[in-house]
Amino acid sequence: MSALVEFNKLCKKYPNVKFNLKGQIKIEDNVVIEDYVEIIVKENSLLEIKENCTIKKFSHINCLNGSTVILGRYVHIGMFNLINGTADILIDDYTIIGPYVLINSVKHNFENLEKPIRFQEVTSKRIIIGEDCWIGQGAIIMDKIGKKTVIGAGSIVTKEIPSYSVAYGIPCKVVKRRKQ
Repeated sequence: MSALVEFNKLCKKYPNVKFNLKGQIKIEDNVVIEDYVEIIVKENSLLEIKENCTIKKFSHINCLNGSTVILGRYVHIGMFNLINGTADILIDDYTIIGPYVLINSVKHNFENLEKPIRFQEVTSKRIIIGEDCWIGQGAIIMDKIGKKTVIGAGSIVTKEIPSYSVAYGIPCKVVKRRKQ
């Protein structure tokens, strides 16, 4: 099972990974974190990386505002990904995330015209990507995705996508079902 990782051991095992840890991180066995990955876990936040997970070069993971980010067993995170957890994010077992994907649990509000957008509130939303999904290169994920779903490259997911779907586009829409 997962164990909290001591910072010094973490730095020795992953010498070319940048860690900014004020919260907790749990890493199971056979996890690969390639060079130049940056991981930020702020106070009261948790990052849990399950067994046989891979995080490719130049990816960035934020766990902020007391959020929990969980990367399931055998999850593959491609190069140059940004996982921005201001609310909880779960990427379930066996999911493949292609390169240059953004998974973002926060959006800026902009309704008040008298106040600069920069100073308006933000809204955070829990993101779940179900087990055995494939997220294509350059997709932007801002809502839930059901299990065994394929999201096409370059798609922008702004509404929940059901399980067993093939979906793509801007905005992302279901074009076919994988299950009869």
